[in-house]
Amino acid sequence: MLADPGLCHNFTMEAGDIQFVNNLATCHRRTAFIDHPVHKRHLVRLWLRDAGWRGYDG
Repeated sequence: MLADPGLCHNFTMEAGDIQFVNNLATCHRRTAFIDHPVHKRHLVRLWLRDAGWRGYDG
């Protein structure tokens, strides 16, 4: 069911692009990635919460 082409969206991120994904509402993955030898990508993971402690209880 998730492999249905009508449910998939492919895109290429460019310099300066940002992506927000809600892991509770979105099924997502990425295709193979080869980093540039000089200009390495910079990935930041940010956990946004509206209640509870700063820690994450899994």
